[in-house]
Amino acid sequence: MRKVKINDNEYIIEKRDGRTFINGESIDFDIQQIDNDHFHILIDSKSVNVRVIHFNPNNNLVRLLIDDQEIETQITDVVDRVSEWIKLNNHSGKKNNEIASPMPGLIQKILVAEGDKITQGKPLVILNAMKMENIIKAPQTGVVGKIFVKEEEQVEKGKVLIQF
Repeated sequence: MRKVKINDNEYIIEKRDGRTFINGESIDFDIQQIDNDHFHILIDSKSVNVRVIHFNPNNNLVRLLIDDQEIETQITDVVDRVSEWIKLNNHSGKKNNEIASPMPGLIQKILVAEGDKITQGKPLVILNAMKMENIIKAPQTGVVGKIFVKEEEQVEKGKVLIQF
């Protein structure tokens, strides 16, 4: 499930049984990536050209050019999933000593090195997932012990990325 906010309207987008639903209504949907920031989308036989103008991974705010109209949208599910993952893996109240990937994706950039002292909230890794850059941040202050991944490595959900 993906929550998308456009202006003051919120849309729930879900995939079930190979179908796409927006706010519970089934639609015919297909998306093709043309290049790094251009997409072609078919929605109920209507063709739409989309260009990503800007993406802010800190708040998941995306500015798009859809045909000739510029819109700003916020996709909240990625942040929700990461927050939920941190809570689920830290339910005992103890500090985590490792960070795992909250979703499958490609390690785009590693922003720290073994031995680095880090503070809570410091960006550690940029994970490219679902055609979006997701910044994995430190859930606590500590020292990077071991990095288990390399840039350009494909990872699965739950793969340990960094150990403190």
